[in-house]
Amino acid sequence: MKFPLLLLIITISLSSCSTFNKLSKYTEIKQEGMYVKVSNGKANFSSLTFGDFSFARSSKEYRKLNAGKKPPFNGILVYAKTDKPEYEYFIIHNKKRKWFDGEKYFVNDTLINTSYFTLVISKNAPEKDIQFIRGNFAVK
Repeated sequence: MKFPLLLLIITISLSSCSTFNKLSKYTEIKQEGMYVKVSNGKANFSSLTFGDFSFARSSKEYRKLNAGKKPPFNGILVYAKTDKPEYEYFIIHNKKRKWFDGEKYFVNDTLINTSYFTLVISKNAPEKDIQFIRGNFAVK
């Protein structure tokens, strides 16, 4: 009797702290001229970004882009990485507000109904890139 209960607790714990949000599988990535449109109808967000990014919508795709490393956050809807210049960003969806390292990341939170959408961009991104990504991120 104790084993099934322990298994249930472990399963719930692991599923509640998943690095990629269950809605990430609905994230669409489409080329639009020299830009890329990233959107998710189920999560109600869209973003326009530069065309030189590689994207991940799952932990497996993230590890492929980052030499097997584990994602640093939970609730990720999409991860984007570029190497010219090298920086990354995340779009995160959580029920509770999360705190991020302000030394490493530029963070922009938007509260919609009862959920937080957070744009997290590494600080080594050029200022004009941060402004472009931030200015083209929309939550419906």
